[in-house]
Amino acid sequence: MTDLVIPIAVMLLVVLGEALWLQWRQACSVDWQDVIFNLNSGHIMLWLFRGLEIACYGYVARAL
Repeated sequence: MTDLVIPIAVMLLVVLGEALWLQWRQACSVDWQDVIFNLNSGHIMLWLFRGLEIACYGYVARAL
């Protein structure tokens, strides 16, 4: 993986983990549409998939 993917993937896991924890442990209602909308509206997903794209290009370049 590249240096771009790791921090963004960790941040994504932390956000989703916090929402799951709030829903299950504190019996709060989590608006999942709002959580996903906020993730998609930012550059989180853009940079995550850009980092994965760079990792795939690096893998192909090393394999050939």
